[in-house]
Amino acid sequence: MKHLVLDIGGVFYLGKTDKAFWRAWAQRAGLAPDDLESGFWYGPDIEAANIGDIDRAEYCRRTALRIGATPQVISDVVQAAFNSEFNQALADHIRGLRERGAAVSALSNSWSSEAAILARPELAGLFDHAVSSADVKLTKPDPAIYRLALQRLGVSPRDVVFIDDTPGLVEAARRLGIGAIHFRDTAQVLAELAVVWP
Repeated sequence: MKHLVLDIGGVFYLGKTDKAFWRAWAQRAGLAPDDLESGFWYGPDIEAANIGDIDRAEYCRRTALRIGATPQVISDVVQAAFNSEFNQALADHIRGLRERGAAVSALSNSWSSEAAILARPELAGLFDHAVSSADVKLTKPDPAIYRLALQRLGVSPRDVVFIDDTPGLVEAARRLGIGAIHFRDTAQVLAELAVVWP
């Protein structure tokens, strides 16, 4: 039987960090939109947060210092970026799959621990297991985190369907022989899941 493994951010939480988002926040921060966006999502600070080495406050302090903003602005951007619409349609579908016997787990680059992810009320009843970068000190697309997830779940790559909204992370899974779906929108993913679980 196939084991479904899903990312969380961008799949269950539908972010709104489009170009208009970065333009508005960059104006407030006194930065170029591209500089704010790249400084926010990439670099050593977010990597340290993703593996649990620093908390949110320290991430904001370091990022602000690195890109020339204030910690309060970066904190506000974090709040706005992560304050996303929950994908209730997908959650309902996944709960239906679990009721039919499908095994479902999460694999996420996350600042939250696995226990915190599983404790979120909106995610209740969705996952058998969660693998969080903050706990395992590894991040996608490192092959090691995919292998760790396979080992923890006791499955082989050919027995997994992995869903992520970032193309590079989907490709990293495919290179290991994992069946992967690139999440572009909910209707598309539901249609592809219906092929695997008719």
